[in-house]
Amino acid sequence: MMERDHELNKVLRTWAAPETGKGLDARVWKSYRQSKPARSGNARWWMAAAAAVVLVVSAAHFRPPVQAPVRLASSTNVHGYRPLPNGTITVVKGKRQ
Repeated sequence: MMERDHELNKVLRTWAAPETGKGLDARVWKSYRQSKPARSGNARWWMAAAAAVVLVVSAAHFRPPVQAPVRLASSTNVHGYRPLPNGTITVVKGKRQ
């Protein structure tokens, strides 16, 4: 275990960092911008095109499936048919015989 240096701790507690220069932020940002390669307009175009492709593919993948048209067949005798007032039609799927 290391021994504590009380005098060093005392000096460190009283020490204050020197003030930074007024142009430090500007110099740091300028250096950062120079270190990054410049993006051309083509890079933005390719990113937009890739995003559009992803959007189209995901929309095609997640759209509901197309259902086959339903064909109805009935064999009824309409002799004596009387319509019901405000009647509704209910389709019940059953097994074919």
